[in-house]
Amino acid sequence: MTIDAEVADSDAERRRGLMFRTDLPPGHGMIFDFGGETTSGFYMFQTLLPLSIMFVRDGRVVGVREMTPCSGDDPSFCPVYYSDGVYTHAVEAPAYTFAEVTIGDPVAIGSD
Repeated sequence: MTIDAEVADSDAERRRGLMFRTDLPPGHGMIFDFGGETTSGFYMFQTLLPLSIMFVRDGRVVGVREMTPCSGDDPSFCPVYYSDGVYTHAVEAPAYTFAEVTIGDPVAIGSD
């Protein structure tokens, strides 16, 4: 599977992520590059579409979650989605994109 992903590699880009998007075609998404190891969680405040997230470290999947939009005006009421371990990249795509992905699967991150 290949995901055509926008890159979020600054704090501002990672904070905004896919907020406010009303459409995300299959095979498209966003990759979050943290520039090092992290255990940060993700939440769906002001994110309108259900998303699948895959956490990656050392070219291997370390976690996959399905995330649902969080309505309301207070982000503190939104669930936070965490990886099963430390990761360096996260990839968001439309819901259930990573349904067949398992922990330990290889992942290539890069461009052609």
